[in-house]
Amino acid sequence: MNSTSQQPYLGPHPTTTHTRLPRGLWKQIWLLVFQPRLFFRALARVENTRNWVGVSILVLGLTGFSAVRYESLTEQNASDSPASSQLGLSEAGQDSFTDQFSIGLTQASIIILYWLIQIMLMAVIPLFAGHPPRFGKNLQVVVWASVPLGIMAGGQLIYYVAGGAAGAAGVSGVINELPGYADYPSALRTAARSLAEQLTVFWLWNLLLLYFGARYALTGKRWACLLVLIIWIPLAIFLPTVLGT
Repeated sequence: MNSTSQQPYLGPHPTTTHTRLPRGLWKQIWLLVFQPRLFFRALARVENTRNWVGVSILVLGLTGFSAVRYESLTEQNASDSPASSQLGLSEAGQDSFTDQFSIGLTQASIIILYWLIQIMLMAVIPLFAGHPPRFGKNLQVVVWASVPLGIMAGGQLIYYVAGGAAGAAGVSGVINELPGYADYPSALRTAARSLAEQLTVFWLWNLLLLYFGARYALTGKRWACLLVLIIWIPLAIFLPTVLGT
């Protein structure tokens, strides 16, 4: 057989012969955004890569600063006092800086907790195929899949810095308009509000990338990848309530 006709294995049902990730962090992010299946197929063949570290720093930093700015604007709206810093770092003194640093650190810690849970959930995917878990690869998948959350946080931060007002998270602004919402059981109201706060295009994009990562980078079976998402989504809805965020 002609060697040029042989196709390298890139995960389930490969459709392309491109197996290498482009060099450079921004080129890889570009590939992830516009060709996620190709990206994760290529990631499956890469053993030593460090760009995920840069992505994790970007995601954690952007989400942390966005949370700080959002909290600052929320407090400003409540007190009708002017904001004193474009990044939400007020000049009220050390106590205020400490509080805002704590907000950013808490938000980053929540993202890390989510990553750890997702890593553990994805450990079962290779087990269903008879292979041992690869926690290092799981870590790369969940970090890269978080790029949409970083993009959302970056967009929010730019909007706030440009003078935008802090609005309701997700679609939670319309949750009170649901027929009979006030009569829902307390647990159901809490779950509905948590889901509404997280329900954004970027969150759905994150779920889609988690599926692609599990399917192509971890070469998981479709039903196993869907099972992981089915378990993760309720956890993502109830964890903010449990953590008090």
